[in-house]
Amino acid sequence: MLNRCLLIIVAIAMCMHYGAMALAAPADFDKIITSLQEDEKLLRSIRIDATGWVEKSKDSEVWVTTPAMVSLTAWYNGLPGSLARLDVHRQVTEWVDGDAPYVENSYIAAHDGDAFKYIFLNTGNVGKTLPAPRANIWPKPTNELWLWDRCTGAALSTYLYRNADGQSLSQELMATAEKLRGRTELISVKSERYLECACARITIGIEDKYTSSWWLDPSRGYGLIGHEERGILDGKATVFTHESVTKLEAIAPGIWFPTAGWSAWRENDGTESRYRFEASQVVANDSPFDSSIFSPPIPSGYTVRDHVKNTTYIVATTQKLTSDLDKAIDEALATTRSSGPPGFSPPTASDQSTSRSGRLLWMGSILLILGAAAVLMFYWRRCRRPAR
Repeated sequence: MLNRCLLIIVAIAMCMHYGAMALAAPADFDKIITSLQEDEKLLRSIRIDATGWVEKSKDSEVWVTTPAMVSLTAWYNGLPGSLARLDVHRQVTEWVDGDAPYVENSYIAAHDGDAFKYIFLNTGNVGKTLPAPRANIWPKPTNELWLWDRCTGAALSTYLYRNADGQSLSQELMATAEKLRGRTELISVKSERYLECACARITIGIEDKYTSSWWLDPSRGYGLIGHEERGILDGKATVFTHESVTKLEAIAPGIWFPTAGWSAWRENDGTESRYRFEASQVVANDSPFDSSIFSPPIPSGYTVRDHVKNTTYIVATTQKLTSDLDKAIDEALATTRSSGPPGFSPPTASDQSTSRSGRLLWMGSILLILGAAAVLMFYWRRCRRPAR
């Protein structure tokens, strides 16, 4: 976000310096935008099973894999920033407080359009997690819902490019370009090979100042192959962000989606970090698609903090309610047996193991007899009433 703000500030300053000349973007740029907009309409739903891990480097050449990783299943309804769900099966991240360098979690994060649920599953030291029966409900999604977009491929796709901002790639490019059209050199489109692909490279910004570039493959629906943000830091040309798609596959007619790739960025200490990801399965436009997937139930026994209704409660267990009902019936039967007339023979041990339906039928019979007695009493009193 900071890099995007710097890009916009530099571009606006240049526009003010050279004068506000309302010149149109290159024709090729508009052509690419139109193509992207048409393709982005094709995605209606998608499910992704993926694994991602963190690597670090001191020289951009040798990368060391760290214990930090994530394994997850993600669902999106096809619109950026809209309905989504993450089932994080295993997440290992650096621990920022305490002796343990890493912590392991699992959880569910889901937004159904009305509320955002964050359901904890397990947490603790790596390999030694314990259940965490608690959940939060918020009116709107928090960053946790989009945290792993770079490990699902969403953030490297044209469809869900900026989920957190609700923007596809075409919307991101247009929003950026709208602020940069004071000079024609602020937007350029040219052909360039990238990762052995003949790509169209879009560059927005000022060379030797700050630029953001995207490499798109025209032969695969202008699918995103690479992205880079570079500028000047401490007087030196610096790459702030670099992303590459190493596998771009057709997952449905007309839909190209990244199934492997990486996103690298520079840390404050000068070292580099990157997410690598691989998708084991991607299913798009599954029909029929069950939209209830975005409303996962909160497990029974969980403590829920509902920030929408400003209340806290515990989800009741169906098993507990059934057990309480059985207990109440047993107590009622025991009371009836103990107060029975002389010579009343209580049920044997085998009788006590009868099904709940049998006991309910037995109690129903008693109620029926009592009801019949009440009716007879009513008519008996009516017959005794003196005539007027």
